[in-house]
Amino acid sequence: MAGFLAGYVSMFLQSSASSKDVIDNAPFEVGVAFLPHPENTERQGVVIGGASLWMIDGKPEAEQKAAWEFMKYVQSPEVQAKWHVGTGYFAINPAAYDEQVVKEAYEKMPQLQVTVDQLQATKSSYATQGGVMDMIPQERKIIETALETVYNGGDVDKAYETAVEQLNAAIEQANAARGE
Repeated sequence: MAGFLAGYVSMFLQSSASSKDVIDNAPFEVGVAFLPHPENTERQGVVIGGASLWMIDGKPEAEQKAAWEFMKYVQSPEVQAKWHVGTGYFAINPAAYDEQVVKEAYEKMPQLQVTVDQLQATKSSYATQGGVMDMIPQERKIIETALETVYNGGDVDKAYETAVEQLNAAIEQANAARGE
């Protein structure tokens, strides 16, 4: 992202969660587009990831009730709409997109709507349902390191080969820990 904002990189892939920050801080007009796909294939869509909000079982009843009230609050259309336009994160409550704050934000910053349109156009399939991996933190770090290597002038093929080796080893280790 730093290379993009400095004008050294013309295009990069990033979570929608950072789109507002990028648009606000770029010294130039930022365009946002659907992820590219091969010409000879039909567009399938995107996989969502990002943050999650969880409640823990086994806590005192008062804490569970308070946590549930908080969950209801943060998923409300009003809160989700503010969060979406403030960051670029997808609103998990579809009613958030009908909120006036979102409509006004899309008029001022139509780039925020692109990622939502792309998600809504996604076709449900095994590929778009997301990965089921218990080693996602490792995977993200491996991919980030590979990308940083390439962005800093490293050899693309070597970075790719290293990432594949590291990912395969992480998967094998996770499988072994589960007894598979």
